[in-house]
Amino acid sequence: MALEAGLDPLTHPLWPGDIPPELAKAETEGLEHLAEETGDRNSFWHRWWFAMKRGEPMDWALQRDVALIPEEVWKAGAKAVGAEIAKIEARYALAVTDNAEVIEPNPETGKLRLVPTSTLPADLGDYARRKMLKATELFDDPAARQQYGAIAPDLAMLRAAVADAGNLPVELYDACASASRRLTIRAGGGECPSPDMDPLLADYRNRLVDVSADILAHDPMTQDVLDRRNRIKGNDALIEGASTISLAVQIVLPATEGRLADTLPLDGQMATDPQADPELRKVASVRLTGRMLRILKWVGEIAAAETLLVGGYWFLANLGPVALETLKSALQNFLRWLGL
Repeated sequence: MALEAGLDPLTHPLWPGDIPPELAKAETEGLEHLAEETGDRNSFWHRWWFAMKRGEPMDWALQRDVALIPEEVWKAGAKAVGAEIAKIEARYALAVTDNAEVIEPNPETGKLRLVPTSTLPADLGDYARRKMLKATELFDDPAARQQYGAIAPDLAMLRAAVADAGNLPVELYDACASASRRLTIRAGGGECPSPDMDPLLADYRNRLVDVSADILAHDPMTQDVLDRRNRIKGNDALIEGASTISLAVQIVLPATEGRLADTLPLDGQMATDPQADPELRKVASVRLTGRMLRILKWVGEIAAAETLLVGGYWFLANLGPVALETLKSALQNFLRWLGL
């Protein structure tokens, strides 16, 4: 039917309903065999099959690279192939979630923190923060605080972003964009007046829009980040894995500090909330996925280290088997959400 309609059959479920009974047994047996061969019930091959079954095929470039794994690796067996595929997946996942930042240990504490790979000129960074702070100060008057109480959480979020002297351009942009989006949602829900009809809210919105525009104009990497986000289609993988995602965030949280520690739980809540605004949920999902992937990369590297570990290093190196299994399950959700 898809071919007759001129559509791509690979972007449609293999079957309109449940798998035909005559194939169900073969599917079950095939998946069990894969689990035995790979030692993993959430392996690449399992995700590949279910993605094709849903009509949401994995990234074709990634599939190509998997197909081009050298013959000697294929001959070495399932574990060797799985290790090679994991490297390919990690490369794609880290590239597509590049947020103009790196996650690295603070040498003084051993905890993981955000470090920007892109910075604004000092005068523009100061200007952006001043304008964001001025936007929040519009509501400092007691009468204004009472009248516009609905946006109090958004004002607190903006002030927290301003207070972080090491903030990234993307973080400043996201804070302004999020506050603007939340204002539209709150006005639409009747929590506050429409900024088109309220001069104070219009001034607030305009200041945030100005900051966002200035950051985009002066920091090409922020635009690159937004372009990458727009290319991610996303799906319900994080919502469906909400409990695992929440546990994974709580497991790694003690090994983080600063803005990373502040934003992980908030992004985790937004990314897994089916009732959240889709645009805000997607931004949170990209940030959460990218940061958790990079933290999990550190977990693997620290586990293989033979040097003395302290602080956050020590914590990540001494995670128990249950915690590690939770992180492994969360990783599968993140990869699936990225379409990998």
